[in-house]
Amino acid sequence: MKIQLNAGDGACFPYHFDSDRAVDSRIVTAILYLNPDWRPLHGGELQLLPCPLAPVELEPLFDRLVLFSSVDMLHRVQPSWATRLSLTLWFYSADSADASAPRIEPEVDALGVLLRPDLRHLFARYAYSREWAVSIEQSHEPSPERQHALDTQKHDVDRIEVALQKKLAAAGFDADALLDAKRSLPLLPEQSTVRYFQGR
Repeated sequence: MKIQLNAGDGACFPYHFDSDRAVDSRIVTAILYLNPDWRPLHGGELQLLPCPLAPVELEPLFDRLVLFSSVDMLHRVQPSWATRLSLTLWFYSADSADASAPRIEPEVDALGVLLRPDLRHLFARYAYSREWAVSIEQSHEPSPERQHALDTQKHDVDRIEVALQKKLAAAGFDADALLDAKRSLPLLPEQSTVRYFQGR
């Protein structure tokens, strides 16, 4: 369990997954919001990217409980302009073996292959790589550390792209299949500017 208190002033958190099948057995994230006077202008929305479905934004309203997959749900916290309080709990698999990817039959198209449990996590990082980079820029003041985080993210995405292309090639798809699958997703609207929210 984690209690999180943000003081506002544009505080936010970049995209991330809460867990990884190879690291731990967390399977469900539950967030309870404790903000009785929250207003839309306060920001601080939880943004979920349920690849391949459309993004979802939820305000941190009092008594709202949000549950999602710790492993597969890419998410972030948008900049908030008021004190924001939440309680996060994680639910674990009873058996660590349950956290491994289940065996499934091969899919008939490239997107189906990329959404298999063992690849969905990587495909989401690839598909939303631009939005992920923007969220890092919004969440951190310009610094060598922020640049390192951006460089690391780009390096990781380049490696993911190569790995996914190999997986698709092994399943009989050509090199363009990965880009075609990404284009088929309901991606976020274009973000023409990047803003860093400095304290007021």
